[in-house]
Amino acid sequence: MLTSLILTAVVCGGSLGYSLYLTRRSRAAMPEAFRMFFERTGYRYADILDRPLDAHIMHGAKLVAGAATRGYRIHMIRDFHGTPIHSVQEHRPRSQNGRPVVEAGASWWTPLPRPPRIRLQIVERSLAAPAGALQEAFGSERRVWTQHLPLSVQAGDAELDQRFLFFGIAAEEVLQVLRTPGVRDLLLGCAEIDLTVERDRVVLADPRHKNMTAGTGGYLGSLALGADMMKRMELTIPVHDRVAELLATTGRACL
Repeated sequence: MLTSLILTAVVCGGSLGYSLYLTRRSRAAMPEAFRMFFERTGYRYADILDRPLDAHIMHGAKLVAGAATRGYRIHMIRDFHGTPIHSVQEHRPRSQNGRPVVEAGASWWTPLPRPPRIRLQIVERSLAAPAGALQEAFGSERRVWTQHLPLSVQAGDAELDQRFLFFGIAAEEVLQVLRTPGVRDLLLGCAEIDLTVERDRVVLADPRHKNMTAGTGGYLGSLALGADMMKRMELTIPVHDRVAELLATTGRACL
């Protein structure tokens, strides 16, 4: 019995020590990881947009340090080849019926310079299906999807129609956007699509961070990365670039 207790204490102590080691290592690597990310993407925090790069690096480290207890709301802006791209991520821990829950949200969007000629909505079939809605309702996170445009359109492409639902005002307008070079591959390259061309912007909603999670190798891949902040942030860059390209290309096609 005593041996068992000693072994348990050693294992628990070792786990705690390793956890503290990873935390310290992660914090030490943050400044350079943020510098790499900002320099390669051009992102800056919207609330301190006119400040120098070092201020953004310090601001990012501060947000991460308080994320576990206070949560965070991150709003970043980049210039993607002349197109402004906004990235918003939220993480709010709270208690519900005595249980800890998290309210999370993420989206990318780009403003449109004028009202679009074409309105469009593209969504994963799994998000629009009643079974998917039921699954979300019983999960720890609630995912609500709403159809905003009246006409359901078939893309005429087996792979696209199998995965997505398309909505618009006129079928030919939707097909025109889908025929735009690059759009098909960009849609299929994303882990989850909930794209809407609104009256003043193009938005990709991703409240469950499916695209970011896929970019870092999924749940197991994220665990394997451990405290390697540099690698973790580097893996998110192709996700940000793909989404930015999708928003910019779709926006131009709809104007």
